[in-house]
Amino acid sequence: FVKDIKVFPKGEIWTISKNNIKKEKFKFKFIQKSVNKKATKIVEDLLLDAIGKQIYADVPVGFFLSGGVDSSLLVSMASKYFKRQFNTYSVAFENYENSEHYYQKLVVNDSNTIHHNFISTHENYFTDYIYSTSKSDTPHLIPNYTQIYQLAKIAKKEVTVLLSGEGADELFGGYHRFSNTKLAHFINQKKLSNFLKIGSIFSDKFNKYQMENNSIFNFYRDGMSYARESDIKQYSKFKLGNKQLKKIDDLNQILAFDQDVYLHGLLQRVDNMTMLASIESRVPFLDQRLISFVNSLPFDKKVGFRNRKKMVYDIAKKYVPNEIITRPKVGFPLPLENWLCEDQGLGKLKYILLDEKSSNRELYNQDNLKNIFSDKKLIKKYSQSIIFPLVSLELWIRTFIEGENIEVYPFA
Repeated sequence: FVKDIKVFPKGEIWTISKNNIKKEKFKFKFIQKSVNKKATKIVEDLLLDAIGKQIYADVPVGFFLSGGVDSSLLVSMASKYFKRQFNTYSVAFENYENSEHYYQKLVVNDSNTIHHNFISTHENYFTDYIYSTSKSDTPHLIPNYTQIYQLAKIAKKEVTVLLSGEGADELFGGYHRFSNTKLAHFINQKKLSNFLKIGSIFSDKFNKYQMENNSIFNFYRDGMSYARESDIKQYSKFKLGNKQLKKIDDLNQILAFDQDVYLHGLLQRVDNMTMLASIESRVPFLDQRLISFVNSLPFDKKVGFRNRKKMVYDIAKKYVPNEIITRPKVGFPLPLENWLCEDQGLGKLKYILLDEKSSNRELYNQDNLKNIFSDKKLIKKYSQSIIFPLVSLELWIRTFIEGENIEVYPFA
């Protein structure tokens, strides 16, 4: 059914004529330059300029506000520099320890925005999850697809364009895997491992990295929660297809790979879910001039041992409350592990993986799933890595391959 259906390639323009398809591919240049002492100020100015261009529209404009440093910085810069009051949109959860409502409120009060806080419950999440899955051309393998749709849906009442902080982590090295890889690279370069007796003190992962001809990519890859065996082949193919990468250091090559491969999926997720609610999403951190300048900087300028994306944090100190800067990174959390343990909604829906249709398809190891479903600790442990992705895949198969109407699935 899907054998000859492919996603349109990123960064390409196709001109189709009667007898020919002309393909043009856009690629960012990764040309490492000497460090500019005013680099952080240049990044700040470029980001302000990108925000200024992207809030310009003939329709109302608002902001996603998660409470993390990226979206908080965009909101604060836009409100304070351009002297305008914007609509902001957040999702929060009742009685959930990881809810970000406290941090969202700090930014709202500091920037004087017109704030709209959507309370996501198990029931409304389930309804919107089923609906957005039934309208999406790819399975929702990550649970926050639905949260993005929920926010876009409520935002549509006031605005038509939403700015988000997507791209900052990939551009400035905001994930733990970047700082950890930098540390491993530093220890290896300085030969500290010889002094510290590598075999007995360092982890098996680091020892393996040492023995594999300084394969820094393997160390980076092992830090990803979604790492795949095919990543190594994909990285090799990426390097072969980008001769300009030879001009930059190993760590910046990994940042380039992250931008080229993983950012595409994040942007696709945001675009699909916002457009489902007829909202246009814009991403100031991915302004072309900003990307080109940041990618020209040494890795150490962007990623610290303590502060990843340290340039973003240095800029944020001028605009956002200090608690936003010092808070830990949490991603886009939701109480999925609790919902999957309940006897309704997602907790009930997970059993479609064990029904007759799924059994006849022979895609899943049902004995292993039965074992997981029999223990709440295992359900919580595998909620995001196994259960939710498989449920989403099964719903997608039933909708787009078998033609089933999944919107009739009840919550209770």
